[in-house]
Amino acid sequence: MNRGQAVADLSIQLSAVTMIERAQEIIQRALRSTGLTHSTIIDEAGMDSLLEAIAGEGGAIQELAEQIAVSGITDVSTTTTTDQNTTDQTAA
Repeated sequence: MNRGQAVADLSIQLSAVTMIERAQEIIQRALRSTGLTHSTIIDEAGMDSLLEAIAGEGGAIQELAEQIAVSGITDVSTTTTTDQNTTDQTAA
């Protein structure tokens, strides 16, 4: 996966449990700790390492990172969007 796309997707996912700025900080810190800062492509092993580093934040961020690791980033974004839509409809 293209690193820029991976960072954007992870930022969106993490923004469900924290502010987007904090999500981006967490991702940048994880990229540095995994040595992926200058990589243009993140393979499956790199993504696993990145998610493990993100999970090190603990709490809801850890839970979400673990969910992404198990489900894949695309599946989680679909679930999150569906959950948000259900919440929006319930509130209306």
